[in-house]
Amino acid sequence: MKFPRFLLMCMALLSALWLGTAQALPQVDEVQAAAQRGDYAGAEKMMREVLAAKPDSARAHYVLAEVLAHERKFGEAREHASRARALDPSL
Repeated sequence: MKFPRFLLMCMALLSALWLGTAQALPQVDEVQAAAQRGDYAGAEKMMREVLAAKPDSARAHYVLAEVLAHERKFGEAREHASRARALDPSL
């Protein structure tokens, strides 16, 4: 069975969009660079993007907790630190 050309193009576009979304997540070095230059708001935004895509990432919760602590958002930092520990007690 042959696929219509339009269907193949749609599948290719969806694949490209999915791969582009997967690659668009901020990387650890980008978050660290933002934090090192004092851009905690930027680092927070990046970590929230990561958590939106990977809500069960203990490391992402832990890093966000650190960033929030630098921003003096201690209550929320505590919540994310607790979530990180619940997901991975070795953190």
